[in-house]
Formats: sequence, structure tokens, C-alpha cells
Amino acid sequence: MPALAQSTTNPTGVQATAGDSLLAVSWTNPSDNPVHQHRVRWKEQGTTAWLSPNGADGASEFSLGGLEPRYTITGLVNGTTYVVQVRVAPPNGPLSNWSAEATGTPQAPTRLALTTSASNGRAAEDAGSVTVTATLDNAAGVGGVAVTLAAGGGSTAEPDDYALPTAFTIAAGERSAKAEVTLVDDDVDEDNEDLVLTATAGALPVTGATLTIVDDDTAGVT
Repeated sequence: MPALAQSTTNPTGVQATAGDSLLAVSWTNPSDNPVHQHRVRWKEQGTTAWLSPNGADGASEFSLGGLEPRYTITGLVNGTTYVVQVRVAPPNGPLSNWSAEATGTPQAPTRLALTTSASNGRAAEDAGSVTVTATLDNAAGVGGVAVTLAAGGGSTAEPDDYALPTAFTIAAGERSAKAEVTLVDDDVDEDNEDLVLTATAGALPVTGATLTIVDDDTAGVT
């Protein structure tokens, strides 16, 4: 079998997304060869000393099956701006040059917001379920952010009209996660009901969402 052509094409589109004491680094791999190794390095902006877990040449990861174009740098100082670069290599090939620089400033999340997949905030009771998305303003840090949904004040939906999910986690380096609220399709004619969704996410303030459960039963059936 002929040897694969080796490429030193640089990765492009490097981004450093801020999280709590971390940067979630992503980029676009070269298209001319599978990437089996990547290295990431970073430094504080305005300094010359590059940092990495494995020496000044940058954090190295290697995989015979190929690598996803992302790497999370942890242990950073919130409020400090860092410069990040990436280089890659195909199997048995030379490393590319370092990419263009990207910058990011780690920040802890300060708030959480809930949204639903329901059109205009309304879902028929026979819809089965509605997806709730919990979104942070900055990415979660190491260990993630645990989110527990609850029915807030102002809810008119009865507890037997829905089932809330168990606690779920926004993973480190991510800004959002999804969970399903199950709707119970009964045979009772009743008014449309509001489920006011709120959540607990550590000490973060939460912006909730209101889901109107639309009755689909024949009038007069109780």
C-alpha cells in the first residue's frame, strides 16, 4: 500500500471559548490528511513564556483513530487573557507550523437561563415531551454545573400533569445542556395550564421559562 502523503498544512479557525478557570479550544483540521496528533500551547497575553502540561512545545495528544479538533485547557486564572496556538500532524508525518493565535479570558459563569423547544412556549399535552435547554453565560469549569429543574411560583399545572427530569450536568467547557420534561396525556377536559420552570444551579441566578400545556380533551369530559 502506498504511503500516505504527508501534510504540514496548519489548522485554521482556532477559537478559545471562555469558561470557569478554563479555555475550551477548538479549530478546523486540515482536509488533506487525517490528524493523528495535535499539540496546544498557551501563554498569558503580554508574556513570552509558553505554557503546557508537557513542556514548552505544547500539550500533546496522540490517537491512531484520529482526533477531534478540540482541547480544554484547565487551571487558568479567571480574568487573565491567554494566547493559544495549535499544531497538528498526520500519521507518521511532520507537525504543522503553529496556527494563528487566538485569545480568550476565562470567566466564571454568572447566570443560567432556561428555554424550551415548545413553539411560542405552548405544547399539547399529547406531545410526549418538551426539551428544556439550560444555558450559562460562560462555560462550566472542571466538574461542570449541576442543574435541577423545579416548578416555580405561578405554576397552575398539577404535579400529575408532567414529570421533571433528574438533575443533569452542564459539562466542563460547555455552556449548555438539555433535558426532557415529560407531559402526561390524560382524558380529562381542563383548562390550559402553565408550568413555570425554574432551576437550582449552585448559587447562580436563574432566568426561568414558562411552558403552557394545552389541553386536547373533549369538552365536558371530567
